[in-house]
Amino acid sequence: MEIFVNSCSHSHAGCLVPLAALALLLLNTAPVRAANGGARNAVLDVLVTYQTCDERLPWRLNPPQNRAGYGLVVGPGRILTTEDLVRQATLVEVRRPGRASKFTALVANADPQLNAALLAVRDPALLPHLESVELATNLDRGAVTRIVQYEDSGAPQEGAGRIVELSVEALPSAPSAVLTFRVLSDLRVLNTGAPIFIGSRLAGLMMRYDAQRQSGFVLPAPVLARFLQAAAAPVYRAPPYAGFSWIALVDPVLRRYLGVPETGDGIQIVQTVPTSSAAGVLLPNDVVTRWDGFAVDNQGFYLDPDYGRLRLNHAISGRRHAGDSVAVELVRGGQPRTVSITLKPYNEADALTPENTAGAPPDYLVEGGFVLRELTGSYLRSGEHGLANANPRLAHIYLTRATQPEHPGDRVVILSSVLPDPINIGYQEFRDDVVTAVNGEPVRNLRDVVRCVDRDGGITRLTLYSVGVDLALDPALRAAANARIASTYRIPELRRISAP
Repeated sequence: MEIFVNSCSHSHAGCLVPLAALALLLLNTAPVRAANGGARNAVLDVLVTYQTCDERLPWRLNPPQNRAGYGLVVGPGRILTTEDLVRQATLVEVRRPGRASKFTALVANADPQLNAALLAVRDPALLPHLESVELATNLDRGAVTRIVQYEDSGAPQEGAGRIVELSVEALPSAPSAVLTFRVLSDLRVLNTGAPIFIGSRLAGLMMRYDAQRQSGFVLPAPVLARFLQAAAAPVYRAPPYAGFSWIALVDPVLRRYLGVPETGDGIQIVQTVPTSSAAGVLLPNDVVTRWDGFAVDNQGFYLDPDYGRLRLNHAISGRRHAGDSVAVELVRGGQPRTVSITLKPYNEADALTPENTAGAPPDYLVEGGFVLRELTGSYLRSGEHGLANANPRLAHIYLTRATQPEHPGDRVVILSSVLPDPINIGYQEFRDDVVTAVNGEPVRNLRDVVRCVDRDGGITRLTLYSVGVDLALDPALRAAANARIASTYRIPELRRISAP
């Protein structure tokens, strides 16, 4: 199994709070501490109205929808919640459980790669009633927890739980993996963001609950604390990211070939990502034996001083900051050596198939009824059954090479669909296919497609990966067909190309 080591994030906002206004808010309101271990006034209902783009017809917006979850007061006017709750929000409101009054909240920071978000509330009618909680500083397997949620009437529901697993797991809609814990409890948690306490301190926020297994998947306090620390800075600094893929190294024959003992530590480097921290420093077939002083076993685990045996991802993104330099001990060509890697934050724009979790509408081009765009994670999950029902070729690209372009700027251009029109008769069944060339010229991204279209006055030939012949259009019919298609399908603009 090939593993990609990655820790990456964005800072985006549904409604971004000006830093000066947020600083003024924090200075002018005195914090109140929760005295009873997660009191009602520390937990708020978070009500979100959001709107997504139609991934198949990207010039359209889907009808507004609603989500509900919880937020925890962590400081004066500051509310901590999960990023997936406020994703693509057009309106965020908070209220005290069981109360009718709602107060507008602004998204100050949101990091989809950590699934954490910070809201700001400025309404003086709410601020005096808020109590802040403190975060737990450490977590232990077997620790007894208390989970809190509220009924519609405002009556609290509490359930006991126990931490049964601490591990590094991949988050939904993110190419990175972060520290999480699993809590066992018979309290059926209905909404995301429900707080889990150890004593009077916040141990984490529930991300999802499996009623069949009676267990919850929790974003832990140490991850939340690092997010809050970064959010308090004038400029949000994303967690570090390494940018290399690796495989376990347990085969004694392969180990001998790579110049290391048949048994022992070490993982095999497969590839590095262009522009990443490891690019040009780590090479394919390097055997990494120690990372930042920690021995790396042959399955990619290390012994963390706080949480025991964990995946290497946590040593990269959970114990270091962007800009830090770490020493890496490795064996290259049978010879031991030590290299230094300066960790960088992840930039989603460098990915082969970006997640687009921030909700920005995708770029597209409609030409002769061909709907062309770049592949993203959100596109693949937009179908009726999500990724499980996606085109297998596109899903394979996403699952195996999402963050690994061969060259900087590479993207996967796809023919999303064909809008039926006399100019494209016979092509209406083509969809979800990779575009490799336009008018005979290879293309690496949608900007290449637009350049070819503008240069040649339209698409005359479209080359698809899975088709042996090109799809041809009559250039003499282009102008009339585009005008007809725009009118018939109510497309306000036949292209949307964001600034580089």
